[in-house]
Amino acid sequence: WEERLKCFRHTLKHHCVAPAGADAKLAAFYGKLAELVRRHASQEAVRAVMHEHHGYAQRVQGGTPRGSIRSEAQSFFAGFCGPDGKCPEWLSAEAWKQICGARAQWIA
Repeated sequence: WEERLKCFRHTLKHHCVAPAGADAKLAAFYGKLAELVRRHASQEAVRAVMHEHHGYAQRVQGGTPRGSIRSEAQSFFAGFCGPDGKCPEWLSAEAWKQICGARAQWIA
């Protein structure tokens, strides 16, 4: 996931910004391109989080105490939620809500 996130951030920073002096049509194109990248990054992030979430649930069903999963979940979700608890610029608001919901189930 870290490598994909690096690519998404690079793409948004270097390839989804309109050149200086761009007209409104060109700026709109780059804005739509940035939204496309965010949508794809969000889908990938939610997929990765749900995969991990289901793995935690299976472990709890298998008898692993929920408390022993907490520190592992904290480390995992730190990569998605960041240090400030705000939605990252590469993630959609909807995906952010899903990720925070999954996080709350393991780190409450």
